[in-house]
Amino acid sequence: FVEHFQDRFDVREGSISDAGHCDVLSTVTPVEDPIVSPDDLGDHTHVNAMGADAEGKHELADDVLLGAKLVIDDHAQTTHSGEINVPYNQGVLTDDDIYGAIGDIVLGNLDGRTDADGISVFDSTGLAIQDVAAAHVAYEHAFENDNGYAFDLLGLAE
Repeated sequence: FVEHFQDRFDVREGSISDAGHCDVLSTVTPVEDPIVSPDDLGDHTHVNAMGADAEGKHELADDVLLGAKLVIDDHAQTTHSGEINVPYNQGVLTDDDIYGAIGDIVLGNLDGRTDADGISVFDSTGLAIQDVAAAHVAYEHAFENDNGYAFDLLGLAE
């Protein structure tokens, strides 16, 4: 990876702690035993937790989740198969530990990150409606800016 991208990006190998002390850490592993501890993160690191996509998967130590401003995408999905599924179902983490849902932040019903926040975590399980909304925004932007080209996605054009 480093060899392939080093001429285009600032990439280098390092430890979990090296990555976790950046502004943003995105976790995408299939592990069942946490690999990111509080010591692996900077004081104000934001974590996009995306690797846990099935029951039993768990990348972040419970102490990380309990000490963070924790945002989820869908309660039923995250408590079943998201990053919080293990500590939530063990009773270590409760609804009181969840700051809110990303939709409430997007709608302005809750504040997102503030200067006073320390570590924040977004437990992203991936919702199809979010994908559709993002695709719509990208399509509208491309259409309005005469960017891109038309193609027959379904093979229905004559």
